Amino acid sequence: DWHQAELRVIYQVVEPSTIDLKVHLKSHASYPYYQIYLSSYFSRGYYTGFPRDMRAAMAHYDGRVAGDSITGPYYAESLAFMFNRQAETACAIMAKREACDFVKVTYQPDEVWDSVSAHNGIYLTLVGKDVAAGEEWSTRVRLQLIWVRHNFGVVLERYNEFLEG
Repeated sequence: DWHQAELRVIYQVVEPSTIDLKVHLKSHASYPYYQIYLSSYFSRGYYTGFPRDMRAAMAHYDGRVAGDSITGPYYAESLAFMFNRQAETACAIMAKREACDFVKVTYQPDEVWDSVSAHNGIYLTLVGKDVAAGEEWSTRVRLQLIWVRHNFGVVLERYNEFLEG
């Protein structure tokens, strides 16, 4: 009864290095600033977050977010990635700007690791707007392994391809 919405999530392997996630929401009640947290792990600690705008930044301090965040400047693109130096590969997660109101990443220290930095998390907050009863909302999110060979511009190229598709 407390959550009166349907969520449908479909994973699709687009190619061996790319997985798309299709998310569809159908709300049966009105919700102020509804959000869906896309993550694989939560832990108490500090994360660096980059909001889409001021309303998104404020929502992360109203008690609905697990863990503490340090909020940085507004993001330029709703894209984040972790880089594996040995494999020269980036694991990127991307969404369309209008569908994602917050991007969070864990920090990566050079020497001392803790429970936050050790799990290499990337998190996206989806929807980020008021939702009316009967409203439907859909988006697509992509996880992609990208061989970069220290040319990080290729990550932005793949993001732009995602936006066009």
